[in-house]
Amino acid sequence: MIERRVECEAATDLWYVAQNVFRQYVAREMATTRPTLDRTLSRPDAAGVDPDAVEYDRIQQLPLIYAP
Repeated sequence: MIERRVECEAATDLWYVAQNVFRQYVAREMATTRPTLDRTLSRPDAAGVDPDAVEYDRIQQLPLIYAP
């Protein structure tokens, strides 16, 4: 059996911890939302979105804004 030791210091900076938790939360939300966004972008009429509308442009930008 190989023994592995890892030395690390616990993160005590509250701001760092909060950012890390929020980053993980956004990543999970985008992972679950991404299939819906992809369906909407591939078939906007079926989703009730006008491809020429401002909302469609915003939907296209969402994955880029929240990409990890």
